[in-house]
Amino acid sequence: MSRVSLHIRTKKFFSVCVDGFLNDPDRIREYGLSLPMNNDQGTSMSGFRSDRLLGLNPTLTKSITQKVLACYFDSPVSYNRVHMLFNKVPNISTQEDSYQNQGWTHHDGNADYSKLAGVIYLTPNCRLDAGTSLFKLKKGEQYYKPGEGLNSEYEEIRNKYYRGDYPPEMERKHRAWNNKFEETARFQNVYNRMVCYDGREFHRANNFFNDGEPRLTLVFFISGIRCDTLPLRKLKLLNEGT
Repeated sequence: MSRVSLHIRTKKFFSVCVDGFLNDPDRIREYGLSLPMNNDQGTSMSGFRSDRLLGLNPTLTKSITQKVLACYFDSPVSYNRVHMLFNKVPNISTQEDSYQNQGWTHHDGNADYSKLAGVIYLTPNCRLDAGTSLFKLKKGEQYYKPGEGLNSEYEEIRNKYYRGDYPPEMERKHRAWNNKFEETARFQNVYNRMVCYDGREFHRANNFFNDGEPRLTLVFFISGIRCDTLPLRKLKLLNEGT
């Protein structure tokens, strides 16, 4: 079995979109903007990031995590780890239609096959197209190279991009990588909308350009979720009555 087919078969969660997710989004937004942010925490995300909220505000982290999990489960479930932080991305390019403003298609699952990833949009009046899309690999394309793991060229150009290194030839490589995928769902950037999806789901930010304030989001990853039957499996076990 190829690693690509393994990726497809190990998804455990369907995607969820909830509007009006936070009870007081303005307060959470103000809190996020009050935190120091930097861009030296590796190369896994564009823009500036706060420290992890688990260390800064464990009560808020637990509260939001429980609310996310309540979208899937009727009762509390256990999990191993929560990685939650604020992410602020100013316009990467001043040109509205620049390909540089588009994110890189990827997934966040790694070796954890019971992982949720998601985002809460926290910029009022943000451009709607500054949201998130889900993707699948086009037929015949590969995310992994057999025996090598993640495509090494992809890692190199992605990491340069996250460091702000975007020479002229980068757009060609960026475009070629994203063209390996086809869109399956699109979520617009609506203030206080929460979107979450399986950690093994391919996704990217559609646009970092905004006419006004930087694109602020609360990003989260919930790992090692344990229950008797994970949501996607539970749905597949239900009889449609035919």
